[in-house]
Amino acid sequence: MKLIDLKCPNCSANVKVNEDLENAVCNYCGTSFKVYDENETEEERAIKTRARMDEKAKASERKYYASDDYAKRLDIEADANDKSIVSSIGRQIKKSRDYYSSEEYKKRLEIQNEQSKKQLKQLIPIIVVGLLFLLAIPIIFSSLDLSSKEDDMTCTLNNKEYVIVMKKGETVSCATCDEELLNEFNNKYLDKDSVSVTKKNIRSYFTNNNGSCKG
Repeated sequence: MKLIDLKCPNCSANVKVNEDLENAVCNYCGTSFKVYDENETEEERAIKTRARMDEKAKASERKYYASDDYAKRLDIEADANDKSIVSSIGRQIKKSRDYYSSEEYKKRLEIQNEQSKKQLKQLIPIIVVGLLFLLAIPIIFSSLDLSSKEDDMTCTLNNKEYVIVMKKGETVSCATCDEELLNEFNNKYLDKDSVSVTKKNIRSYFTNNNGSCKG
């Protein structure tokens, strides 16, 4: 804080005052007078005056925000906001209760139930057909003869070709097979219920004996 020497405009006494003050009081005659530097221009004085006013306003604002009055105001506003929120939630709950107990909601439920029943009635035939189809699949496949009723393949062993013919439920025939080989096919490899199994067995025989089969 810088002190400056001024003369009282009333009694001309020397007075030391803070240069930041806007007004001063003479300690001798009690006269109040403005504080300013004689070397300052009017513009500089105006700037200083505005700065003092701004600082006073800020100090007053800081004092207010630190006061009990401001704290009470915040509490009142917070309480009002809480009450407003609670009131809004209460109104929404009441509105929902009124709607769910209204005739309009009951009618809406009845319409939805009727629509659900109609959709279910439409789906029942489809579901029944689907179930019947699923139940019928094993029966259909069990009644089908998935193996060929008649098939043949050509096999080669030791540079000799064998044309082997298989029929479901019948013995294997082979014009070029000797009796021993033909008996082996029928006694050991024949599956009368499946031509494909018989073919697989005979193919394995030729492969194991360094032969090959086609077909």
